[in-house]
Amino acid sequence: MKANDLYNKFAYFIFLLIGSSYTANQTLMARASNFLKLNNSEMGLLISAGYIGSITILVFFGMYADRYGKKLFKTIASMFSAAGVALIAIATNFYMIFAGHFLMSGGMLGLENMTISLLEDNNKEKAGKQIAIANLAFGIGAFISPAIISIAIGKNSYKPVYILMAVLSTFVFCVLLLFKGIKKFEVKSKEINRLTDIFSFLKNRIMLLSAISIIVYIACEATILYWINGYFSLLSSPGMSEIAISIYWIMILLSRFVVSLFKDIKSTLTTFSVIGTIGIGIMAVSGIPVLSLAGVAIAGFGFGPIYGGVLFLGGHQFPDKSAAAYSLLGLAGSLGGVFSQPLIGFALEFISVRGVYYLVTALSAILVFAISAMIKREKKSA
Repeated sequence: MKANDLYNKFAYFIFLLIGSSYTANQTLMARASNFLKLNNSEMGLLISAGYIGSITILVFFGMYADRYGKKLFKTIASMFSAAGVALIAIATNFYMIFAGHFLMSGGMLGLENMTISLLEDNNKEKAGKQIAIANLAFGIGAFISPAIISIAIGKNSYKPVYILMAVLSTFVFCVLLLFKGIKKFEVKSKEINRLTDIFSFLKNRIMLLSAISIIVYIACEATILYWINGYFSLLSSPGMSEIAISIYWIMILLSRFVVSLFKDIKSTLTTFSVIGTIGIGIMAVSGIPVLSLAGVAIAGFGFGPIYGGVLFLGGHQFPDKSAAAYSLLGLAGSLGGVFSQPLIGFALEFISVRGVYYLVTALSAILVFAISAMIKREKKSA
């Protein structure tokens, strides 16, 4: 097996792990916060800890990974994620779990972005397909994780899952130390010296619209998933939250498969963003659990191809500086989370969770317009 093919398959495994960890954390965060007796404001800060960690790490990675090597920074990211999930597993207070989420989320997103950047280096013009497959693996992991958790561990348990995540992250770290083939295809650039060099990418209109789209998308998705337990509790069906998360990821998988059948994936993004907005709107107005599950399903189907499609369209504008480009877009996503979730936590002191979903519907409408403008711009520049 050629080294580049081996790397592609390793990238799929990493995305499977990241997807599993992502939804496991969403599923178990409420349990951990209940165990530590956190209030809504602290819960909002806890969610933001992950985004703050992501921002910190992605800024650093964006400035130096293209220069010193993406493999090196990918290895560092795996070490951070392993340390973070281990810290969450042993946390006994808010500060420990805050630090754990800071390291875990920053490490996972750094790992994700360096993996995508190396897929770009490894596959060149065919990178879009490989990124799509990796995102499909992410979706598979995200789908199976809540189901396994609901079957394998007790209703109030969470620590064993984080211990397993730490073991798997350590495995990735060890493989990266031994993986010599990456150096044969990774592209290095010494042109990125300052943070302003990264932000200069935003002068490219497609990159700017991609960043805006990702900011809004992450704000929407994070709110949907992180607060879904409270949403279904309001409907007197708290047990449906884990089912809803699984349904969400099933539909994401389905839509990513459907989109893979199209020759021109980017042409579908606006339509799918509209579908996602409709799904969130149903959740906002519904007071019936079954109808709300349908809204979750529609939202998942609509949002399935958005992140990967928008990410590739933006990052592919700078193929020779892919680490910086994808780090900038990852940073945009982190900003979407870090600003939205404390506001959501604060808003919940005054309005119901359903009220929050009305706000998310409005945000999703903005996403539709941003993606539509980006696609039009991309077609003009083609």
